[in-house]
Amino acid sequence: MKKYFLMILAILFASNLFSQSNSWDGRGISPNSKFRVLNFFINVIYDETDSLNNTFPLNDPWPRAYNEGINNEAIPNYLLGFMDTVYSSQNNGVITRQFGEYSFDSLQMIGDFVVVNVKESRVLTFPIVNF
Repeated sequence: MKKYFLMILAILFASNLFSQSNSWDGRGISPNSKFRVLNFFINVIYDETDSLNNTFPLNDPWPRAYNEGINNEAIPNYLLGFMDTVYSSQNNGVITRQFGEYSFDSLQMIGDFVVVNVKESRVLTFPIVNF
């Protein structure tokens, strides 16, 4: 009986030893790394329920878009300061600066972003019925 108990204990110990095997658990990510990130921001154009456009304030920093596709002209100013594209001693991007400060500049996070406008009718799987 003692022999079986030790064998079960060894199997449980070995399974716990290799339990952290995914990147979201932190395996394979060195704290002394440089990451390049591409961020996608989706801007929904409300064409099915146009009344939802009136719920957002007129002074909203995100300008209203009317055409689908990649958005290059109606980008809010605060998004330009989201992440730096080049790592330097004077980081202005919020994400780049925070990761640099938290890791004493050993974990460098740089990247860029793409804003995509998508119509609501393309995303919905069923039509909206107003009661």
